[in-house]
Amino acid sequence: MQSDPLRRLELLVVHVASLPQQRYFERRGTKPRDHMEPIEYVDYCAQALLMGALPNAETLLTIAIAMNRYVDAEGRLTLDEAFGLVSRHKIGNPSKQRAMRNKRLSLLFDIAMLLAANPDLSMEEAASQVAVDDPTGNLAETLMRDYRRQGFQKFESSLRAMIPNS
Repeated sequence: MQSDPLRRLELLVVHVASLPQQRYFERRGTKPRDHMEPIEYVDYCAQALLMGALPNAETLLTIAIAMNRYVDAEGRLTLDEAFGLVSRHKIGNPSKQRAMRNKRLSLLFDIAMLLAANPDLSMEEAASQVAVDDPTGNLAETLMRDYRRQGFQKFESSLRAMIPNS
């Protein structure tokens, strides 16, 4: 007897809702607000996925609508325009700005994973390992400040609880 795909999806959603990553993201991650720009939904989705969580259905629907707008335009719209982005003078490309912020969050997540897996590792050592490709040498210090400021210590504790023998 084959299982119903919708039922499997429902079970997956229930399971994911109980995971520490999902609870952490729902408390500390970017909160969806009323009247978000479509590209903000992409950010929200990316942050959720980078933290091992799932975005809400509204987020996925908004992304699908913007992608349909882009495809239906048959080249008359850029992807940025389909998501409602407008490049502003002296600030630069909005997609690039968002990509840089998402990269920073990914590096903070990597630090949390290192610290959770290696309790004897200091934050300085973990940040240095993550920032190994930084030519200026300033990234590790910046990441440590951001790690504390964004409250990643609580996320690290949740991760540590999931790792056996830690």
